[in-house]
Amino acid sequence: PPGSNKLQLLYKNIAYPNGIAISPDNKVIYIAEFAKNRIVAAPAAGISGNEVPHVFAHFEGGFGPDGLTVDAEGNVYVARFQAGEVTVLDPNGFQYGSIRLPASASTFVSNLVLHDGYMYVTDSLKNDVWRIKINKNAATPYGIQ
Repeated sequence: PPGSNKLQLLYKNIAYPNGIAISPDNKVIYIAEFAKNRIVAAPAAGISGNEVPHVFAHFEGGFGPDGLTVDAEGNVYVARFQAGEVTVLDPNGFQYGSIRLPASASTFVSNLVLHDGYMYVTDSLKNDVWRIKINKNAATPYGIQ
C-alpha cells in the first residue's frame, strides 16, 4: 500500500498468472491468466464495495495470453503466445482487432511494450524483436505520474 513497506497479497489462485498491466487511471490491474486463456480485470487496491475481479476478455486459440501493456486511452494490448499475434482490446474488454506477426515469425509472441509511436513485440522462439508503427501513445508507467 502507498506509504507502507509491507507487502500485501491482493489475489491468489490465479491459473498461471503471467502478464500484468495497470490502467491509465491506476484503478484496474489486468492479469493474463495463461492457463485459462483469458484476461482478468481486478481492482488495483484490492476488493472493496462493488468492485470485484472479473473476466475482462477470453480468447480462442493459442496457449494463452502472455505479456500485456496499456496505451494512454486505456486500450489493452495482449501478446498471445502460440497465436502469433497481439490482440487489442478497448477499455471495456471488446476486441478492436489483432496485429499478426509476418509469416517469417513464429507464433511464440511473448511480450510487448509501447514507446514513441511504436509497439515492440518479442518472438521468443526465434529470439527476435519486431517493431510495429502504431498511432497510440503509451500510458504513463505507474509511479511516474
